[in-house]
Amino acid sequence: MNPLLAQFLAEANDLLASVDDGLLQLERNPGDPELVNEVFRAAHTFKGSSGLFDFPELTRLTHAAEDLLDAVRGGRLALDSGMADDLLAAFDLIRGWLAHVTARTSPRTSACPPRPVRTRPV
Repeated sequence: MNPLLAQFLAEANDLLASVDDGLLQLERNPGDPELVNEVFRAAHTFKGSSGLFDFPELTRLTHAAEDLLDAVRGGRLALDSGMADDLLAAFDLIRGWLAHVTARTSPRTSACPPRPVRTRPV
């Protein structure tokens, strides 16, 4: 595996965990500006790193999530539970894409992409 891609995939797990944790906390405390900033920064860092690779759909989806978080951060939108759920679903999809990339670039590849992992109960 490309060492830069391997580093991205490892860091992506940490960044996505930060996004998930922050969004779950924001559902309980939607007005916390520091939490919004933390989630935004993690999404922004992830988006920037993903742009180094040929993952246009992943980068576009992350950019859309980042734009939504920026609007919340700037006070143009109020985060509600529906938005938080949609953001969690978007990052679940991204996590599934990354699992597929990992499986396809590791020595043992899979013919089918893995299903995304839900990070919250349904």
